[in-house]
Amino acid sequence: MLPDDEVTAQVGALCADLVSRLFGVATVELVLDEAPRPASGAWITPYAVGAVGVSWEQFDDFLVAGIHGCEPWELPRTMAGVATVRAVVDAAVTGAVEVGTGRGQTHYRVRLPDGSVLEAARSSFKGWLLTMPGKPRLVWSTTAPYA
Repeated sequence: MLPDDEVTAQVGALCADLVSRLFGVATVELVLDEAPRPASGAWITPYAVGAVGVSWEQFDDFLVAGIHGCEPWELPRTMAGVATVRAVVDAAVTGAVEVGTGRGQTHYRVRLPDGSVLEAARSSFKGWLLTMPGKPRLVWSTTAPYA
């Protein structure tokens, strides 16, 4: 069971806000583990081509957030962790996630307001087949905004 604290309330408020804010531009699936309490997380799937989906969830001792298809980032269950979740969501919604592609690999970067960067990557079967020494040469761009 999630603690009855400010983090639980803020994550629930973020979920509720995004259901209405993203209506018509993305599907927002809420994680409702402890109804009637606020949602404990969400999966957002944008309709726009070139936009990235994000998800997050809270647990009793940490938060996770991430880009769909990548290993999520584990964050502290603090208000700073909630701020990071908001920054990841805002970057996806506004099209500010950097994406590098090449040799069957996709790398993502989210720049946070404090200047730090969260990075995630995923490889396709082609990327596994084309494994070569050294880092792959990536072509970088930004994702599309949701609207």
